[in-house]
Amino acid sequence: MSRKEGAKDFAIIFATAMLIIFSFVANNLQTGEEAQHLTGNFVRPLKQNTDNISVTAHFCPEDRCYETIMHELENESNITCFFYEANLESFINKIEHNGELYLDCRNNISGSHLIHLKKGLMHMKFCVFNNTLITGSFNPTIRGNYYDNNNIVIIKSKALSSVYKDEIKKNFSDKSLGVVRIKSDHTEIINCFPQLADCESLIIQEINSANKSIYFMTFSFTDRKIAYFLKKRSDDGINVKGVVEEKFYNIVPNSIKNLTMIDKNRYNMHNKVFIIDNKTVITGSYNPSYNAKYNNWENLIVIKNRNIAKKFAQEFFKILNYNRTRADSCLKILFVIPNPQGRDAGKEEIVIKNNCNKSINLNYYFLESKNNVRRLRGIIQAKQQIIIRTSGLVNYHDWLCLENYTNILTNISWSNASEDEIIK
Repeated sequence: MSRKEGAKDFAIIFATAMLIIFSFVANNLQTGEEAQHLTGNFVRPLKQNTDNISVTAHFCPEDRCYETIMHELENESNITCFFYEANLESFINKIEHNGELYLDCRNNISGSHLIHLKKGLMHMKFCVFNNTLITGSFNPTIRGNYYDNNNIVIIKSKALSSVYKDEIKKNFSDKSLGVVRIKSDHTEIINCFPQLADCESLIIQEINSANKSIYFMTFSFTDRKIAYFLKKRSDDGINVKGVVEEKFYNIVPNSIKNLTMIDKNRYNMHNKVFIIDNKTVITGSYNPSYNAKYNNWENLIVIKNRNIAKKFAQEFFKILNYNRTRADSCLKILFVIPNPQGRDAGKEEIVIKNNCNKSINLNYYFLESKNNVRRLRGIIQAKQQIIIRTSGLVNYHDWLCLENYTNILTNISWSNASEDEIIK
């Protein structure tokens, strides 16, 4: 074979190889309408499911997520729940008697199934039963319900609940269900399990679809790729704003620190949320982080519904602009005895009265003094008053506030309390 013939054959082989590579790239990196369908780890057409879908959104603690969930579970059986942690006893008892509860192995709850992963956390947060899925950032814990900012979404969809039930049966190993899209007349749902699919790309796809605004609120944020695209969209003129839990602000990527505020709640801002153009919400257990992408078991859900997105946007701005204000209430501190005779410990008295015509769940109320914050417990009946005996009030220059998550309801202060003096 001559040198010229050899070169000609090489050119033909090279051209053929390049054509094959080009065809592969074209089939797997499509643009426009087709690029909006994801499955597995590639962008390619995804067969759409249709279903009747209804969605409601609730925010903790103000919407009392625990009571909302228990109401949904009230008459249900065959309930399966996966949470990172749980310690609300009546919830645990309900699932133990009516289904299965799976928790990360770092828990020690009798009657539950503990999941041990080689690396990472079992961090998913959902319950599935009948044709209903409950998910969001909420763990059924005292802190998750009464103290921290969280969200839950309740989604009625036979197709979506079937996806979760099928994955549970297969121990989250079926990559064909890694990303699933379900549509109804007014709502579209995209569900993603990052242990099975590339949920990071799904988030970036939604970020890149924004025309006006992107709001985010996350417990932890270390994903530099997502941060890069948020910064890019901000540079494009999109209104990008975020709020992140205070203790993790220092690890937020530098590229978006000027777009991110620290939350002002004294407890955790535990949401994992993106809101796109006030019409799309991303929520679930997934923090934009290395562990969420590569190590943990997580669940992430995209909800395309303007009414739900509007509610999430309202919650975002409430958290962003958090400021405790004074509010009228029929729940009042009647008086305080901060300096009883003898030793004060356990004998200081706080008297609270319910002037309302209905009973009040005190679990969502707090007493704050100069040196202490304590959550109240139990039910106070209409027109009833209760006596709380406590310790820790200071006899000189102290104060006491009765408050809920957002408002100061009543307060009393004193400069010098003599023995057995009643402070009103």
